[in-house]
Amino acid sequence: MTEMQKLYLLVPLAPLAGAAIAGLFGWLIGRAASHWVTILSVVISFVASVVIFQDVMAGHTFNGSVYTWLTTGDTRFEVGFLDRVAGTIMRVPFGELHLDMGARASLTVRDPDGSVLRIPLHRVRQVWRDGEIVWERRPAASRDG
Repeated sequence: MTEMQKLYLLVPLAPLAGAAIAGLFGWLIGRAASHWVTILSVVISFVASVVIFQDVMAGHTFNGSVYTWLTTGDTRFEVGFLDRVAGTIMRVPFGELHLDMGARASLTVRDPDGSVLRIPLHRVRQVWRDGEIVWERRPAASRDG
């Protein structure tokens, strides 16, 4: 795991740890200390976010699995979809995808933070098996005919 990947984890985990400490040990450390722990954990998350933002603005991207939910034997399938905001391909395990034909043929997936993403099928760009692309949609400009 690279240093940047550790920072990616620090963004959600620092506030979670701060909340856990304040929630579980608040009675022991007191109200003021609980406030300091939670505020400090959010500040740590913010600083990590700023460093990640600067890394992205410098042209670096992360093109990897968002998380691994299920591996069957030695095989792991993932779908890569275009994240228009980040400008990168996000990879999601098959087990987390749900086909929703009622919503103009789209996939839904739940983020690690719990929010639901609706991904139109036209944004699916790749299918991965064990870390290798087994299918990829060509850009419209390179299609024949």
